[in-house]
Amino acid sequence: MRAFRYCALVLLAVALVLPQAALSAQRIVLLESFTNVSCPPCATYNPITAQFIQDYGSLEPIQVINVQYHMSWPSPTDPFYLMDIASNDAARTYYGISAVPDLITDGENKPNPGDYDAMVDAMDDRLAVSAPFEISLTTSKVDGTFTIDASVTAVETVPAGDLVLRMAIVEGLVLYDTPPGSNGETEFHCSMRTMLPGFAGTPLTITSGQTLEFSESATLDPEWGAIYAVVWIQNNTGLEVLQAARTFPDFDFQYTGSKLGDITALGEMASLSSRLANTGVTNDSYDIYMTKDLPDGWAASVCIGVTCYPPFITEFAVDLASQTFEEVLVDITPLTNPGSGTITMTVISKAEPSLNKALTFKVVSDGFSVLVVQNDGGSDYADFFTAPIGTAGWDFITYDWDAYGKVGGDKLAYYDMVVWFTGTSYSCIDEADRAAIATYLDGGGRLFMTGQDIGYAIYEAQASVEGQEWYHNYLGAEYISDEVSFREVEGVTDDPISDGLVFAIEGGDGANNQSYPSKIEPFGDGLLCMQYNQQASAGVHLAAGTFKTVYFAFGFEGIATQADRDLVMSRVLAWLAPDVADVPGDQVGRAFLASTPRVSPNPFNPCTKIKFDVGGTTPTVLKITVFDVRGRLVTTLHDGLVTPGPQSFTWDGKDAGGQQVGSGIYLAQVRLADQARSFKMTLTK
Repeated sequence: MRAFRYCALVLLAVALVLPQAALSAQRIVLLESFTNVSCPPCATYNPITAQFIQDYGSLEPIQVINVQYHMSWPSPTDPFYLMDIASNDAARTYYGISAVPDLITDGENKPNPGDYDAMVDAMDDRLAVSAPFEISLTTSKVDGTFTIDASVTAVETVPAGDLVLRMAIVEGLVLYDTPPGSNGETEFHCSMRTMLPGFAGTPLTITSGQTLEFSESATLDPEWGAIYAVVWIQNNTGLEVLQAARTFPDFDFQYTGSKLGDITALGEMASLSSRLANTGVTNDSYDIYMTKDLPDGWAASVCIGVTCYPPFITEFAVDLASQTFEEVLVDITPLTNPGSGTITMTVISKAEPSLNKALTFKVVSDGFSVLVVQNDGGSDYADFFTAPIGTAGWDFITYDWDAYGKVGGDKLAYYDMVVWFTGTSYSCIDEADRAAIATYLDGGGRLFMTGQDIGYAIYEAQASVEGQEWYHNYLGAEYISDEVSFREVEGVTDDPISDGLVFAIEGGDGANNQSYPSKIEPFGDGLLCMQYNQQASAGVHLAAGTFKTVYFAFGFEGIATQADRDLVMSRVLAWLAPDVADVPGDQVGRAFLASTPRVSPNPFNPCTKIKFDVGGTTPTVLKITVFDVRGRLVTTLHDGLVTPGPQSFTWDGKDAGGQQVGSGIYLAQVRLADQARSFKMTLTK
């Protein structure tokens, strides 16, 4: 059952009418995409295509039109495929499509799916070629019948060949409560509903200067929402698309986010952005409602266009003329209390209240030892990671890289360790991801990366030489092959992480998703730490002086039992943990400082975190004090018993009396039993 539709039936829609030209017409490019609701990479690539169409095809003068066909594989029950089986199958046969996702630009099989820049380049190449036709369209809906009327004018010499006019009924956006397939997608753009009279179209015989009229009708299906017409002229001889056009619904809008999430330090504002566009042919007004789900001590406010509202205003009204838009900015500031918070913005058309859409924005703060990066294409395997991290005693926060967007390595540096998993996504770890990870590791970061298709993505799907160097230098690995037949993993004798470990990566209560566990080999200073039945390398770890990484060429989430996941994760994090000290010989069982205290952020404003580890098994007295540069006591952050394990304390830049202190350098001292460590902190304003 659908939650709501981003659509409404309209009585009349008028198409883009191309300007008259004596010798040629401005081309509009047709991008035909092929997908399926159970195709894993489609869930990653389709949003990129949708963003491209949003940027270049939603407001006049449009440059590109998208029609998306659904195939019968991997799921023959794809509801979009079943809506017009004959046309979907005919499109596949016409272009020789053998795999999804795939893209066709003006009849040519290019570019590669998921490559936004290549889409722009392919479009620009075609826009430079004049079109020999103008197409104007009108549509009407009367008594349950949808009619498309097309007027075609040949404005220059008509190319030789077998010309045909194709007509498609397309639905701009369909939303589902739950995914209709297995890849997690719930949002579908530019879906072909049916073709008139079919994909074969209508033969077109026309001479230069001549105008011909065409009309086709179809019975409306109750499943269709805000449909519109797409018409194009194609030469079956060579498959080139010579011109395309589309109509726009009377009332329609798009609300899309260009930046939905961020990671920030306490006291620093994160500014998230979205755009509300009136894509209908009629002026409209919109009600916008803001819903907050924020920790105590966090603040949020909104700017729409040039108007910024105070935090207590949560309802807004926007008027938009046809084919115009406004920027909507959401500012979230975590002032105190580390955690994560969300803001949901819901937009409703006043003219057609059934037209509504919501976007959720998320901010994650610093103040945690471990950041869990969810980069699994929406499959949501996070619980397989967070449960054992918590069991091991580490504080953590999760950030969904796919849902909320990428961040830079400077943001990853807020955390001592990063656990990064890719699930079944083989479009993972692109150039921007690699740059962020490299920045984080070059600064002394600690990374646990796991996924069965990471090597495949870099070596085969992307074929990136720079990516391969990154794979060598930062993961300490060489990719050998995409798949091994083994589903049992064991450790390496005397290895600090894996000695004595044996576990299955299928069955049990694991994710059961290991279709392509990769074969790798250690590279450079990388050391073998996991293997498949002593016959192929499965994991390596690398200690490069400034950073440490652990890399599994299979998905950790596939480990078959919770007990094994807990054990493996605890050993990985123990090896990665920064500055772990040896247990003093005379303090076995007694509490001791097991790591050097670390401050993040530093410099800071207004808050910073002091984190370290207490070893041993016996609770003991811990005292943390802050002094100014003249040695005068500013405040005491803690003075009392602590239990061994990870420790985290916040200084809010205030003295013992609760007054804010001035900018400058301060000295903190951590004293545990007979051990003491001092370090500098810089408060800036």
